[in-house]
Amino acid sequence: MRGSSGGGYGEGVHPSPSPSDLVQAFARFLIRRHSPELRSILFSPDPSLPYPLVVDFAELLEFDPPLAHLLFSQPGTLLPLFDQAAQLSQGVVLDGSKELKSEASIKEFVHVRIDVTGSPLECPETFASIGRLRVKHLGFLLTVKGTVIRCGAVKMIEGERVSYLPQESPSQVTPSFLKSQPFHFSQLR
Repeated sequence: MRGSSGGGYGEGVHPSPSPSDLVQAFARFLIRRHSPELRSILFSPDPSLPYPLVVDFAELLEFDPPLAHLLFSQPGTLLPLFDQAAQLSQGVVLDGSKELKSEASIKEFVHVRIDVTGSPLECPETFASIGRLRVKHLGFLLTVKGTVIRCGAVKMIEGERVSYLPQESPSQVTPSFLKSQPFHFSQLR
């Protein structure tokens, strides 16, 4: 399956594409859909700054649905590959333009950011409120909206472990992992 704009990895590639295939597919997408943003980054003066490259998930879904679904289900693996594709795409855009070569430079710290506004990722399952996040959401691309009302250092809670075990009768045997040290919360620091 290929997106309507074509050029994706989805057609003719085995079900488990290699990382280099994925980087190439992401790079094709960035070159076709985000060349102006890549040019802007290339012309930026400071190579040590981080540069975000915002990609609409809906646009990626239209371009290459299988690639978008892989990104949704494996963001921890594919977002670094997307960043590699941004590096590769800068080189392609720079090589493709004679006027850019003298004034532009490839930036090392370009990171792709996914915008899910207007995409299928705005459904309740992938747009969970902070109170409804569960283990089942682990490893998937999610968006959490909210207002930061306070920000501070992480506090460590010191304490001891307490376990309450039932009295053992001769016929009961308590597994060793249930036999633990007592736990009591001490003062918070």
